[in-house]
Amino acid sequence: MTSVSTSTGIPAKIHTKLPHGFKCTGNVKESHGKQIYCVAWSRDLFEDEGMDKNLQIFATCGGNAVSIYEVHEKQRSSFILRQGYIDMDKSECFYCCAFGGRCLAEPIESRPSQQYNPSHHEGAVDIGDDRDVVKSHRKRPRQENKEITIDLGKDEMCSNEVYQCLINTDRFNGPQLLCVAGTGTTIKVIDVCRRMLYSTLSSHGDDIYDLKFSPTDEWLLLSASKDESLRMWNVKASTCIAVFAGHEGHRDCILSVGWHSDGNQFVSGGMDTTVKVWDVGEPDVHNAILRSQAVKPQRWDMKVDPESKFKLIYEQMPIFSTNKVHTNYVDAVQFAGDLILSKDTHNTVVLWKPIISKASRDKMQQRLPSEMIALREFTVNKCDVWFIRFSTDQQCQMLAIGNTIGEIKVWEIGTRPTKKHFANLIHQYCTSAIRMVAFNHDANYMVAVGDDATVW
Repeated sequence: MTSVSTSTGIPAKIHTKLPHGFKCTGNVKESHGKQIYCVAWSRDLFEDEGMDKNLQIFATCGGNAVSIYEVHEKQRSSFILRQGYIDMDKSECFYCCAFGGRCLAEPIESRPSQQYNPSHHEGAVDIGDDRDVVKSHRKRPRQENKEITIDLGKDEMCSNEVYQCLINTDRFNGPQLLCVAGTGTTIKVIDVCRRMLYSTLSSHGDDIYDLKFSPTDEWLLLSASKDESLRMWNVKASTCIAVFAGHEGHRDCILSVGWHSDGNQFVSGGMDTTVKVWDVGEPDVHNAILRSQAVKPQRWDMKVDPESKFKLIYEQMPIFSTNKVHTNYVDAVQFAGDLILSKDTHNTVVLWKPIISKASRDKMQQRLPSEMIALREFTVNKCDVWFIRFSTDQQCQMLAIGNTIGEIKVWEIGTRPTKKHFANLIHQYCTSAIRMVAFNHDANYMVAVGDDATVW
């Protein structure tokens, strides 16, 4: 199986027309039985040479479990579990996941694991805590099941062979890595080829609610946390580049973050009811990103000179901040072109335009710009609990969101945003809250996950 995506992972063929209808192709209930808070698609498109089929991959996370599924383009009747990961800390609850970066020069395993069996965790890999211990119980072709224990903190990272692979940038041309985070305050980066922990990113002081990779730099990751900060990471170097918090930052938990398509700005929203726009193209941040690209991963047995440690920067001033759009928790935000989509816990998603001029970017001004123009408000009935997140397709033609009774509504938001949804998706067995929906990158599929541990 080989990846045929571009270097940025975006398929060349993009779906732009609205669908004529939606069909439920299947569902599985994950065995952990906990709420599934997040679903994320990989941007890679895989080619199964033996079966003449294209495959796409998505991941879900809930409780202390992470699952990776494959979808066949020509076989739309089902999706198959490929890999499963379990954190050894049973109190862990994963809130978010995201694909980004690249594994080390090796395609994802070509053999599917099995149809998901909700009665057991066969095929699961345990994700370690402090010292990144990983236990694998996966089935291997033509071999008996074998338990493998790997301590990345001692054996693997001290291996010259592995270390040389990590610092050789030419080797990072495999499928995307998978990042997951939640109540454990660390971001765990999973190598889906080797089914092992690639690294852990530690800097936050509380729960992590959202992760988003840059659309223009596949190694650049943003994280939003309960500790009232946003942090930017270079995942390849396992380095925190910048902290966005402080004087004009958020005053409560940050629940959501989203990149602008040009990669120079991002938007954030949180429990303080504000929406803020931050500038990544600002010289200090831009120079810090460039400096991080020269950082090499450190081996655990290597003595580090304190003077050589990466000096992260602190950015306290967004270029825009407003509380005029929402009066309650803002738990989902996203750029739609130069416009912004944001959702609160009062059953509304708003499409609006921030008024940001060149003069407003001057940090010496006394007041941050806060004026906005509301363009369209989408009403979602029975969506008054926090942490229900919407999704758009890549071209921002469609907006989809679930509610607390298992319904999914879809609106057109392209050239003619419609106040009334054009599709209302219901299923007789889908009756619990839908926490998140996600379109794949050509909008042929949409996945929904919710409180009853079911993937639709």
